[in-house]
Amino acid sequence: MIEFEKYQAAGNDFIIIYNMNKEYDYLNDLAISVCDRHYGVGADGLIVLEQSEIGDAKMLYFNSDGSSAPMCGNGIRCFAMYLYDHKILTSPTMNIETLAGIVEVKLLINDKQIEQIKVNLGKPEYLLKDDLSKPKLTDVVIDGQIFKGTVLKLKVLHTVVLIDKFNTEDVLKYGPQIENYFSEKSNVNFVEVLNSNSIKVITWEKGAGLTKACGTGAAASAIIAAELKNITLPTKVIMPGGEVLVDAKRDGVYLTGTAYKVCEGIYMKWGWNK
Repeated sequence: MIEFEKYQAAGNDFIIIYNMNKEYDYLNDLAISVCDRHYGVGADGLIVLEQSEIGDAKMLYFNSDGSSAPMCGNGIRCFAMYLYDHKILTSPTMNIETLAGIVEVKLLINDKQIEQIKVNLGKPEYLLKDDLSKPKLTDVVIDGQIFKGTVLKLKVLHTVVLIDKFNTEDVLKYGPQIENYFSEKSNVNFVEVLNSNSIKVITWEKGAGLTKACGTGAAASAIIAAELKNITLPTKVIMPGGEVLVDAKRDGVYLTGTAYKVCEGIYMKWGWNK
């Protein structure tokens, strides 16, 4: 039996467990089991709290298919709220250890209530760039369909594809193929520019498939739209599950949004077969 809590940010949902004493192992298998929406609790990913020697707390993240990921932008907002809810950390500024390094998170609190959570994702690394080190687009050809896309790392590897109009069927069809298009698997973000300070994004996540939202994907998409489509930062990013705000400062790209606790319980099934 495992005690768990479930949180969501912009419809991106996560199971969080306490593992400071390393009581639970086989975390990849646990992620597959507990995230199953028919046989488990159901979630996009599993977040595990462990002791950190270099930060205030350590966050491990596993996709619903059991694969680990360096970080999760929506997940870390939920994780920060969990830490604060349980008084594991009491400061509104947290330095959280992830596989992508230390990530600074700030809780924006009003009248003892967390209203927003702001994450510094660091500076983007463009994997496709021009002579001025700016991101550039390339043709992504899938089944005769030509997309304009680019690749960057913002804690997590992302392909950003610029489109004229949303079509969820295209995301389901082409997302899995574009995920494997470049040398390393990436999340795939389809981006529609709405106006000078808002974009619409839908993400195919490696290890999770089509999700309601992706925090690092929203941030990566906004940065590319600012560089190549001249949108203004800060910008609102609209996703199927909700909205976030993305801005860029000298010290990094900032992702700001809400997070909510959904439920808590005891997972009884661990170790059983379906």
